[in-house]
Amino acid sequence: MYIYTMLTEIHNNLETYDLKKEYFEKFISKTHKNKYIYELDDQYNKLIWTQKELMIAFKHLNSGIFKKGKEQKFLTIWKKDSNKKFTLINNL
Repeated sequence: MYIYTMLTEIHNNLETYDLKKEYFEKFISKTHKNKYIYELDDQYNKLIWTQKELMIAFKHLNSGIFKKGKEQKFLTIWKKDSNKKFTLINNL
């Protein structure tokens, strides 16, 4: 759970959407056979989630983008981002 808390703290302390996106795509969002993968620790213990499960697990991440004075959730913006990237994992 410490890694999860640390990732959240780092992500939410980044100032712009672009920095948050780069961090998320590098350290959190990886894909294999249309499933998202989140690496929990240095021993490569993995949870494999569908997009819906990923959206629920990381719904608390901030985006740095405000609409009507309220900060939008990161994944709401990211899932619509046509330039989002994934790290492809070929073997598990």
